[in-house]
Amino acid sequence: MKTYRVSYRIANCIIHGSVWLTTIFLFVFWKYIPAQIPTHYNSAGVVDNWSGKGMLFLLVILLFFVYGCHFIAMLFIKYGTTPEGLYSKKLKDLVTEEDMQVGLCLTRTYLAWTDAAVLLMFVYIIVSSASCRDLGAWFIWVVFGVIGLEFVWYMAALSKRKKRIRLRALEEMEGRERQDDM
Repeated sequence: MKTYRVSYRIANCIIHGSVWLTTIFLFVFWKYIPAQIPTHYNSAGVVDNWSGKGMLFLLVILLFFVYGCHFIAMLFIKYGTTPEGLYSKKLKDLVTEEDMQVGLCLTRTYLAWTDAAVLLMFVYIIVSSASCRDLGAWFIWVVFGVIGLEFVWYMAALSKRKKRIRLRALEEMEGRERQDDM
């Protein structure tokens, strides 16, 4: 669980840094940004629409929106998660406090890294737009690949935890049966 907490802190540092450094970057380099910037990219990452540089403010607002949603989601995870919601109805009576803490830590870590990936995607789009560059054909594949791998990791880790809960419950049942036989 300690590893998850460290990973969560690293993801949060990336989240904070990406939002605030991007905002500072725009203010510092605003006069160097061209009047017309890319505002839309096609599926190959090539610019297909241009607009005024004021559109960057909309991207920054979107960046702060995702930033705010991250903190709201963390509050929901902390205060609104039940054993039934985290694991399943079948396992809810078998879940210990430790299981809940590990599950919450896993969920927070997963969400933090997913949010970090989304925010870094926005940062890359903002920087590419401000410097009038294409995103690159690889961009969309990397974004979906990273987010997909994070999801696979989370589901595998949660499934592993569910398996531990089931095994512990079976061992407890076998222990009770042995005591009843004696």
